[in-house]
This record gives sequence, C-alpha cells and structure tokens, in this order.
Amino acid sequence: MKIHPRLKIEQCLPGDEDIRPTIQHPFLDVPGKQLIATNGRFLVAVPVEVAEGETSGMIPREAFALAREGVVLSPVYISTDKDKVYVRGGWTIPRPTEEFPDWKKVAPKDGEKSFKIHLDPSYLLRIAEGLGSTQGVCLTINPDEELGPIKVTPASIAPEPSAYGWLMPRRP
Repeated sequence: MKIHPRLKIEQCLPGDEDIRPTIQHPFLDVPGKQLIATNGRFLVAVPVEVAEGETSGMIPREAFALAREGVVLSPVYISTDKDKVYVRGGWTIPRPTEEFPDWKKVAPKDGEKSFKIHLDPSYLLRIAEGLGSTQGVCLTINPDEELGPIKVTPASIAPEPSAYGWLMPRRP
C-alpha cells in the first residue's frame, strides 16, 4: 500500500487510554482502495494505492511510525498479506486479529441529501476559545441554507453557557 506523505491517518486513532481493541488500528479496505481510522467520535477514510496480493484488514498502528521513519516528503509504503504487515527496513509485524467495526453503517448512503461546508479549523478553535469552551463546540446548520451562517455554541461546561458565535460561510 502506498500512502501520500501528508495523509497521517494514524493521528485519528484513539489515545492509549482507550481500551477498545477494535479501533486501535486503521483498517485497509483493498476493494475500496482506502484506509479507514476512527476514534469512536469521528471517522476518516483516505485513498491509498494497493498492490496486487494485498488483503483487507487492520494495519498495526506501530507500522506507520516505522514506515515514516526518515521519510519526509516521500510516499509511505506498507505491504500486507493475510497475517502480516511488512515495513521498510525489514520489519515484519503481525496483523491485529480483532474485527474492525462496520464503518459503512455510519457513512451517508448514496442519494441522501447533502451539501459541502468549508470549515477552517483555526476559526472554530478561535470561536471555542472566545466562548470559553474547553471541551469542543456544537454546530447548528440550517439544511435549507447551504451558504448560511453556522451557529457555534459551547459543547460542555463554559463560563457562560448561553454564549454563542456565528461562523460565516466561505463563498465559492
């Protein structure tokens, strides 16, 4: 499998404190030519190039650190077979045997009404800080206004729970 060097899907895995073994490692979907990771709160799927003979299954998280060692701007290569993962430098790592969750159940179905929203994470962070929210924010979107403003409110305990912000849409 070949991964673009800027795609760091391993950053989307849960921390060491999470004990759910089924989401500790990304999942390689060979037919879909993508790598999927979740921390239980969000899911990320990135495209990958798969080589002939590779098999779907979990990729041990430590394989990414080994594969990226000394690599800055070059693609990351990890090879797989049914039971093992092979990383440059001669490393061979057994594949996790746990079954990855059925991630397609949470993905939107084809044909469902949807629209794209461009969000700048630095703006969301600045709004969250301005609201005094240290545990995230809630976004309220009017589905009838694709280019309408997005209301931002504190997601948890904040100095003033009734505080809010508006994130203006990015115009095409």
